[in-house]
Amino acid sequence: MMTLTFWAMNLKADAQDLLMSKAPGLDLKSMLQVKNGQDWEKQLNGKIVVLEFWATWCTPCLANIAHLNELSHQFEDSMVQFISITDEPETKIIDFLKKRKMNGWIGIDKDGTTFKNYKITGRPRTIIVDKEGTIKYCDEPGQLSAEIIRQILAGSYQPTQYKIVEREVKLGSWGGGDDPVYTAQFKKPYLMQQSIRPSIGEGGNGSKFYNGMAGITLLKFNLSSIIAYVYNQPSALRVINKSTYADSLNWDVIYERAKKCTHERAKGELKKMVNDGFNVQITDTIISQDVLEPNFSKSIFLIKEKNIDFNKPETKTFQSLDNIFNTLEEKLNIIIYHPEDTNEQYIDIYEIISKYYKMNGEEIKSWLISKGVEFHEAKRPVKELVVRDNS
Repeated sequence: MMTLTFWAMNLKADAQDLLMSKAPGLDLKSMLQVKNGQDWEKQLNGKIVVLEFWATWCTPCLANIAHLNELSHQFEDSMVQFISITDEPETKIIDFLKKRKMNGWIGIDKDGTTFKNYKITGRPRTIIVDKEGTIKYCDEPGQLSAEIIRQILAGSYQPTQYKIVEREVKLGSWGGGDDPVYTAQFKKPYLMQQSIRPSIGEGGNGSKFYNGMAGITLLKFNLSSIIAYVYNQPSALRVINKSTYADSLNWDVIYERAKKCTHERAKGELKKMVNDGFNVQITDTIISQDVLEPNFSKSIFLIKEKNIDFNKPETKTFQSLDNIFNTLEEKLNIIIYHPEDTNEQYIDIYEIISKYYKMNGEEIKSWLISKGVEFHEAKRPVKELVVRDNS
């Protein structure tokens, strides 16, 4: 089963270093989609250059393609050139472009030199260089507007100087298994880490399982949400918290093993860590509940997992029905009752990827209906987890 993992990024930390400085050169192996020959460097003379640092594996990057395509289209007859730069193999990008349209040029930074020169520590990241070669803009692509580009063209744009917010605890960038408190100070990873603490920052979650490494980070989760995640429940709606740790309290949970750890071992140790840490016991109960029951047997847009090659970059936007129904359950605040084989059925959300994670439950439900999924109300027996203090 494939899941989409989001990586938290401290995007504005290096903006202060880059703004109003001379832009480094573009040290690229090749440039794709260049018109009028391959002498692309000369074609940039006198132009404003919009640089987008991205990757096919980066879901937020994919979510911004439509926005950047639209901006590129608006300025296609202006002295503005959009260049999307990735450090992935050229063959992979060529294959991706056969499935997904991207306007502008695509730069291949094979050894990551350009990423390093522009101090790119997270993606997506948009940087604009004016016609004098000065960096005038550095932010997330979703913040870029046509008006900003027009002002840079006119020479009237004044870069925003982000205010540094003083905190008692400095937080760094993080992924699955990382502690943002630790990464703010150190680069070397933990060999093993298990911690639960009161939440001290923004929320989010991430996970990683590869090459014997396992890492899970849950930030700003209440106990019901933690139990739902650890015990593979679709949402916290299926957890009844009767412990002394009220759901008004939020926690950070971090688990990591750097070597010889399977997914099963990690989940088993995480369960024990949570149960022991909160000193709770978990029991099952079956309760008859009002539910929303989907029927997707008539949909022609579904793809079976066995027919998907997840090595192809265009499949990054394929979501299992199981994941979508879980998201729907949380956003609609009603249990979505569906068979277990929905984790074997996938649908491509590329056409809505730019807004999917901001859509409310009714919007997601309407999109699914447009794809042939039917819904009806029903009453069904639902397994719920009861959390109690250990006596």
